[in-house]
Amino acid sequence: MQTMHSAPLCDKPKTVLVVDDEDGTRRLISLILREGGYSVLEASDCESAARIHENHRGKIDLLLTDIGLPGPSGRELASTLQESEPGLHVLFMSGIPDWGEQLPFLRKPFGVAELLHRVERSVANRSSGGAR
Repeated sequence: MQTMHSAPLCDKPKTVLVVDDEDGTRRLISLILREGGYSVLEASDCESAARIHENHRGKIDLLLTDIGLPGPSGRELASTLQESEPGLHVLFMSGIPDWGEQLPFLRKPFGVAELLHRVERSVANRSSGGAR
């Protein structure tokens, strides 16, 4: 699959941790991000995401998480990970529109261009030290 998007502007790919309990959705998002030049880590729930975050060597530039996960929510996951990595940027996603109030939010369903644009913007904010 070719995307109409350029890869991130630095030599080293930025790393995105994608957390979604729907396997097909998570795999598709991950594929799109890899094709867009990102390094992608995948988790299906908060527990595995926390384990991946803890064991990953290197910086995770963005947590892209569904808000409605089984067990702890995506919001709880973000809070937990930001305690150990205060500069971690988060982009939440959900098909339930009212969950995105006051949050960096991507409403499902979204297109390839919108996903890549929002991820790029979130990663750029982290790189420049901008607000979440």
